Amino acid sequence: MSILDFAAFARDHLRGLKGRVALLTPSAYGRMHTPVGPGSKTGLGWGVSTYRGNRASMHSGSAETFMALLLLLPDEDHAFVVVTNTAGNEAGAGTKLALQQLGARFTTAQVATGATAD
Repeated sequence: MSILDFAAFARDHLRGLKGRVALLTPSAYGRMHTPVGPGSKTGLGWGVSTYRGNRASMHSGSAETFMALLLLLPDEDHAFVVVTNTAGNEAGAGTKLALQQLGARFTTAQVATGATAD
């Protein structure tokens, strides 16, 4: 998918988590972004947690030729996507660093990016 399509995907999930009009029902997004069991930090394809009291959902992926990272902070109405055209440890570290910088600049949550969902 293109970066614009990836951003549209992130916006759609953010809208659904906020109870707004989206591709699926708000309850479907809620289910995807809810831990699957007690003590779990995994939703349906999403790493889910809280940062400073704010809900956070994260998804990352790679096909060994790229790295993509998506972070949703629905309580602050933010969605971030970070991508690179390479993969591996350095790409993963770089995307997480970029996400930390975006979080520090644009949110009050001051996001730490230790969790990923693959």
